Amino acid sequence: MTIQAAKIIESNIEDLAKKWLFAVSKRETDDTRIGHEQVRNILVQILKALAAVLDDKEHLYLFESHGSIFKKAKVLGELRRAQGYELEEVLQEYLILRKEVWALMRKNLGKENVDIFEIEERINFCLMSVLKATIESFHHRQTKDLNRLAITDSLTGLFNRGQFDKIIDQEIYRADRYDRPLALGLIDVDYFKLFNDLNGHQAGDMALEKTATLIRQFLRSTDAPARYGGEEFAVVLPEISQDEAYKVCSRIRRGVERKIFFENEKQKGKLTVSIGVSLYPDDADSAEKLIAAADKALYKAKNQGRNRVVCFSDLKEKLGSGWFASLKAR
Repeated sequence: MTIQAAKIIESNIEDLAKKWLFAVSKRETDDTRIGHEQVRNILVQILKALAAVLDDKEHLYLFESHGSIFKKAKVLGELRRAQGYELEEVLQEYLILRKEVWALMRKNLGKENVDIFEIEERINFCLMSVLKATIESFHHRQTKDLNRLAITDSLTGLFNRGQFDKIIDQEIYRADRYDRPLALGLIDVDYFKLFNDLNGHQAGDMALEKTATLIRQFLRSTDAPARYGGEEFAVVLPEISQDEAYKVCSRIRRGVERKIFFENEKQKGKLTVSIGVSLYPDDADSAEKLIAAADKALYKAKNQGRNRVVCFSDLKEKLGSGWFASLKAR
């Protein structure tokens, strides 16, 4: 019967999202228009995940504190706060959603001779998880701002190396626990020292900031970008196949290639990046080895002429001979 409940949610996602979105009457301003479509997309994703949980309780991990939906719910709270909503208003939205979900259940399952306990347990867990994430995003704003100073790079605003090390360990744990793949991309700005020497360190810093902004644009809310060191960046991509990770990194590469970092009468400031990609657990069985694998793929990208994406798996066929064997021996 939980499968039937899942179908009820699936067939009413758009209507539920609309009622959730407009549960609180608020005059439209520039602030409320900020991120409106992003808010709606997150609402739809939350409702789809709720339907998935009703279909199979194995999907409950999505709503746990390290799950992707819990993280999206926190982003939802942050967006609502940016739009000028008070916590009480967002809580009212939650209550409206809960009311509408149960109204649907009663309407469609009311005449069925079913044990509603299992359905109720799953729905309550999911919606309480969303509520918890939302409250956290409001109550811990100041704490999060202070923490952000400790875990982010001051120039780019991305996670710093220390936080990257923690994230990669956490995501390895999650990948093991839920049997999900995890991809890592190491990104290096090509000829950055020459760019600095020709244009000055101020232009170099500006280029790193803009590169970081570009990287963010091509990532999901569940991905984690970091400044790995100097002109090198890292992107942690949970629950993604190698093909999809390659596509994400290729979009980043093309975005940087097309970007004009500065322009004057004499020249246009252009840069490219080389990217190495590795996949857990296919290419490595630990965080350290996953990083090493991505680094070897990055080395190959540089060796092949830069401005390209190379996956570690493409190097495996060369194991035992040539340049890759020498890398393994290092």
